Amino acid sequence: MTCRCGNTDLGYDPEKKIFYCKNCKSEVEIDPEKKITAAMYIVQKGTVDGINHSNLGELNNIKSSIEDFDLQIKENLEKNLKNDLMKVLMRLKTGERLNEKDVETLRYFFIGDADYYVKEDFSGTIRNIKKTLESIKYYSKREDAISLSRLRASLKTLKNDLNSIITYLECRERIENFEKNIDNIEKNRKMLIYVLEQKLKP
Repeated sequence: MTCRCGNTDLGYDPEKKIFYCKNCKSEVEIDPEKKITAAMYIVQKGTVDGINHSNLGELNNIKSSIEDFDLQIKENLEKNLKNDLMKVLMRLKTGERLNEKDVETLRYFFIGDADYYVKEDFSGTIRNIKKTLESIKYYSKREDAISLSRLRASLKTLKNDLNSIITYLECRERIENFEKNIDNIEKNRKMLIYVLEQKLKP
C-alpha cells in the first residue's frame, strides 16, 4: 500500500471511489485482498486526524467513505457466508452432525450482528434517558422560545437513546429465539434445509 512516489499516507475519494496518494495526489491501485485493510487504515487515521484538528471536511469525507467501505465489506461477507452456508446445507442434507463452525455460520445467518449489540453496556444510555426525561419535565412547563428549543433537543436525544434500547431488545430476542431452536438440530433440520435452499437460490 505504497504509492509510486514512495509515500504510504493514502486517502480515499468517495466521489471518484478511488484510493489516492496524499503526497502526489495520484491514484493508487490496491490489491483486492488488501482493500479492506487499506480502507480501515484510512478510517482510523482520518477519524483521529479529523477529531484532533476539528477538521469538518475530513470528518465528512470519512463519513462518506465509510458508506463505500461498508458496501465492499458487505459484498465480501455475503460471498464468504454463501460458501459456508452451502457446506452447512450439504451436511444437513446428508444427516451429518454440524461442527462448531457450522453452528457459528448459522448463528450469523439468523442473528447477524445481534451479538455485538447485546454486549454493549447500556447503563450509560439508561442514565441519559433518565436525565433527558427530567429535562423534558422541566422545559415542558415553559413556553418561551429558548425552553421550547431545548425541549425539542431533549426529545431528539430521547428518540436516539430509545432507538439504541429498542435495537438492543430486538437483538436479544433474536438471539434467544436462535439459541432455543438450535439446541435441537434434528427437530429443525427440515426447516433449516428449506430456509438455506431459499437463501442460496441462484
